[in-house]
Amino acid sequence: MKLVVTITMVLLAHIRLFVYLVLVTGIYNVKAWTYHYNITINMDWTTARQWCQKHYTDMVAIQNHAEVEYLNQVLPFNKGYYWIGIRKINGNWMWVGTKKNLDPEAENWAENEPNNKGSEQDCVEIYIKRTKETAKWNDERCSKKKATVCYLASCSKESCSEHAECVENIGSYECQCLPGFTGPRCEEAVQCLPIIDVPGGWMNCTHPLSIHSFNSSCDFKCEEGFELKGSNTTWCDQTGKWTHKPPTCQVVKCDPLKPVSHGSLQCSDPVEFAYGSSCWLKCDFGFAHNSTNSTHCTKEGKWSHIPPVCQAIQCPPLSDAPSYGSITCTHPLSTNSYNSSCEFKCEEGFLLKGANSTHCDHTGHWTHSTPSCTAVACDPLVTPAKSHLTCADPLGMFSFRSSCITTWSAPTPVCQVIRCDALESGQHGSLHCQDHLGKFSYGTLCWLECGAGFTLNGSNSTSCTSQGKWSHEFPVCQVVTCNAILAPANGHLTCADPLGKFSFRSSCNVSCDEGYKIRGKATLTCLSDGIWSAPTPACEVVKCDPLKPVSHGSLQCSDPVEFAYGSSCWLKCDFGFAHNSTNSTHCTKEGKWSHIPPVCQAIQCPPLSDAPSYGSITCTHPLSTNSYNSSCEFKCEEGFLLKGANSTHCDHTGHWTHSTPSCTAVACAPLVTPAKSHLTCADPLGMFSFRSSCITTCEEGYTLRGETTLTCLSDGSWSAPTPVCQVIRCDALESGQHGSLHCQDHMGKFSYGTLCWLECGAGFTLNGSNSTSCTSQGKWSHEFPVCQARQCNPLIKPSHGTVTCTHPNGQFSFGTVCNVSCQEGFKLHGTPQIECSEMGKWTDTPAFCSAQQCPHLAAPVNGWLNCSHPHFSFSYGSRCFLGCETGFEITGVPVMECSASGNWSQEMPYCAAVRCDPLSLSHLPELGTPPSMNCSHPHGNFSFGSQCTFQCAESQKLSGTSQLSCTSSGYWTNSPPSCVVKEMSVGAGMLMYAAVGAASSAGLLLFGGLMFLLMRQLFKKSKKLIDPVPPLEQPFLY
Repeated sequence: MKLVVTITMVLLAHIRLFVYLVLVTGIYNVKAWTYHYNITINMDWTTARQWCQKHYTDMVAIQNHAEVEYLNQVLPFNKGYYWIGIRKINGNWMWVGTKKNLDPEAENWAENEPNNKGSEQDCVEIYIKRTKETAKWNDERCSKKKATVCYLASCSKESCSEHAECVENIGSYECQCLPGFTGPRCEEAVQCLPIIDVPGGWMNCTHPLSIHSFNSSCDFKCEEGFELKGSNTTWCDQTGKWTHKPPTCQVVKCDPLKPVSHGSLQCSDPVEFAYGSSCWLKCDFGFAHNSTNSTHCTKEGKWSHIPPVCQAIQCPPLSDAPSYGSITCTHPLSTNSYNSSCEFKCEEGFLLKGANSTHCDHTGHWTHSTPSCTAVACDPLVTPAKSHLTCADPLGMFSFRSSCITTWSAPTPVCQVIRCDALESGQHGSLHCQDHLGKFSYGTLCWLECGAGFTLNGSNSTSCTSQGKWSHEFPVCQVVTCNAILAPANGHLTCADPLGKFSFRSSCNVSCDEGYKIRGKATLTCLSDGIWSAPTPACEVVKCDPLKPVSHGSLQCSDPVEFAYGSSCWLKCDFGFAHNSTNSTHCTKEGKWSHIPPVCQAIQCPPLSDAPSYGSITCTHPLSTNSYNSSCEFKCEEGFLLKGANSTHCDHTGHWTHSTPSCTAVACAPLVTPAKSHLTCADPLGMFSFRSSCITTCEEGYTLRGETTLTCLSDGSWSAPTPVCQVIRCDALESGQHGSLHCQDHMGKFSYGTLCWLECGAGFTLNGSNSTSCTSQGKWSHEFPVCQARQCNPLIKPSHGTVTCTHPNGQFSFGTVCNVSCQEGFKLHGTPQIECSEMGKWTDTPAFCSAQQCPHLAAPVNGWLNCSHPHFSFSYGSRCFLGCETGFEITGVPVMECSASGNWSQEMPYCAAVRCDPLSLSHLPELGTPPSMNCSHPHGNFSFGSQCTFQCAESQKLSGTSQLSCTSSGYWTNSPPSCVVKEMSVGAGMLMYAAVGAASSAGLLLFGGLMFLLMRQLFKKSKKLIDPVPPLEQPFLY
């Protein structure tokens, strides 16, 4: 009779009995690796393996020494011993069932084995219950006949996920996770901590499995003007760590600008000398820049223009010294430049006509033109009656070195009025004259009026003197200038200056950088009153339409200005949803989004196969067919049990949580053949399953207790209790805390063959062997396990925050509750309380703390702003220093700090112009009649930039400077002037006619006649000096 003996991993068979046992749990569908052997017929190795593959899975594969000891304990002794599933292939010993090379750790060779004695010993036997070297291995020829040991695998497709290898153990199996996966079935990808967006840049992440999990990758890019510091890509590795720390986007910096001589460099710096910084040069009084006066730091870290320098304003070279005179000049800065001065002197016998000194002023003009040296003039001689006067005038009529001889001749000639050179009005002016004695003749008074947009430079009037010279150099009309204007931030300035830089009729066009549009008038014109036709426009950033909220997702943006040029937004879909196109877009220079914003759609799972044989399927789809959150339930017909999960869900990865199960015939508890008995079964639907029937007969000497024939019913029970021939019992087991005890009792509670296992409550896992069995010795095969709480990943205290936790079941384990709070000045982002769930996962992503934000600040008008930000721009701890341009002073405290509440420590101060002492006529020196005063105040009465001009009455002249300016230090450039009366000319006096009388050798009569004429002339002259001279006939004196 053929006898096939089967044992489970936990059942110890009596070594003298033929046993055919299979233990399979049917209530919870838990399977176990089971051993089966055949000692009825000895077979060669190849035939033995074919028998194992036909009836079970394959020939046994032994993984460790514990399995060797177990087999030696449960297998009966066989004289030919047993084949096991090892064979030499290509010179290597290999487990044929698993196709793995023999692990040295599992080797169990007998002494001096393998020895290949007699050659071709390519198969392996095991010495079960041999007195010497028991359970050791020996290599043997494959053609020899021996008993065989087989195994029935407990692993199936549903045992572990696709991310694991199912490893068989005695009485159980284990899912060995591939790197990067975890969970009971290795169905969960290892999680990495979330990555926070990079300030000054953006990131784009892909999550092939789940958000921030194994194989997730994030690419980082920086905005224009920023450069990446660190790796531009990071991956979530198999340990739950990112391969690289998130990089930082640091603003591109330009080389620091050096201080400029004779000028000050003023900058608008978000970060000192960095991308976006704009600097412009303001030269000192009397200096001008040599090129474009502004520059900005570009995205390449280069200045847009070479920084200019301040050079002293140049005056044109002076002509040579006047004839009969000399010139002495000093040049403190450079030749003929600002503050250069020259003094003029004449030789003896010559008088200076014009100013005795001149200075090169801040406009690039000499304050006075070069004077001339004219010979000292004597009073004109009147030719005596009946005489001729002959004069030699080498230097001018009746002047120094002139000599005259008188001879008598014709009657006395007539005197004609002296004329001066004709005057011309010049360009941009009109000439007006008062001519009492003839056009441009002695006494003529002329003045110049300038056209619109021009002002007078020089004395506003001149008169023709008795010498035929004009009393003052004729003035000219200079064009009116407007204040210099600068290109606006993010803009450019282009000007046309037909009459001079920033002067009357100058026209400037403003254009904006890419991504900016102009606010205000683009074209400015300098008007005749020195005012620009409109305020300087500004360049505003171009804005895109605001993006609408997205269903099942959140829109995250990096905005220099909200929804403006340079803004980048990306979509983060909710758990179980994915975007349908590119997940990011940015605002272009045209004010349009670069891509149509995507939408979040439910993740799709593949369609399920048909219902299992002998079963049915029912599905619900809350979102869409076979999508996230869809679920299906499976049921079997009466008499059949579901093999696999009774339901499956479409999860966030697009996979069903369980594959379609199968309906297998209800299994009745395996029947254990009592000792000294035989069991014969018929199994139409499977061993010990629905409709199976078994007949039990006892050997001689034993009486059967119970029914002879047992039938497996639809409810998984046998039609009658299993008969027994005495039974052995083990001690009763208890489930312990957090677990429930389940047993398979084929021969009575806690009896021989009973298999018991422990199931842990939600949030707890098994520690120890998951099952034990009652052996023939009345002892349990394994120590009973305990239930331990599942562990969550330890929490790390957030930066600037604290974590407080309670641990009812152990640190960071199931039931642990943690509360997160932030330090003063920091705001919590995320859920303040999280809990370790029964799956060993936190209920939410840990929260983090970020600094409180204060409103952004801008530099005050005529001032500057310099800030430090220890955390983020204009956030808690930010400190800003404020200052003013030259000529302005701060009003208020110059330091502002962002407080913990997100408010600034004070109101914004402002810059006020420096003030000079007010001027009034009562304050002028009391040296004469006060002059008239005319003032302009660009920044307020008598403040920085104010200018006052002074003018005296026609009969007076100004003593002191004609113009005062209020400087940046709050002082006037000079003392106020006064008016004094012009000096009157003195008569030539009595001419020394004695020489003429001495030259005459005439007689006393002639002498007497001459004396008479002389007295008469003196009488006329004295009368002329006594009579007042009309105003227009008064000579100009120097």
